[in-house]
Amino acid sequence: MENLSSKSLNVSKLVDMANHKTNHNCRLYVGNIDFKMTKDEIEEFFSKAGQVMDIYFPKREGDTRPHKGYIFVQMGNVEQTIKAIRMFHQVRDYYDRELIVRLADFRKGNIQ
Repeated sequence: MENLSSKSLNVSKLVDMANHKTNHNCRLYVGNIDFKMTKDEIEEFFSKAGQVMDIYFPKREGDTRPHKGYIFVQMGNVEQTIKAIRMFHQVRDYYDRELIVRLADFRKGNIQ
């Protein structure tokens, strides 16, 4: 098992998710995404960890860029979510950018 620092992800939150086996919080925040990266490329990339249920690209009104430099990826279940964090946090994407992959916690309005 990879040794991930508590700074890079909230381990207690992952353990809580795994214990409760809930899918409502299988959404990942993915930062440092290259603006050239397409939805198909993101789906291909994250499908290596499991089923990708949804990809959300936040945009500002009137902005011509495809997203703000970060996205949200909904994985199929808790195990796939944990696997995606372990596989892709601080890993380089197709455009050689180091990704930031963390749990997205919308209830608190922040990223874990």
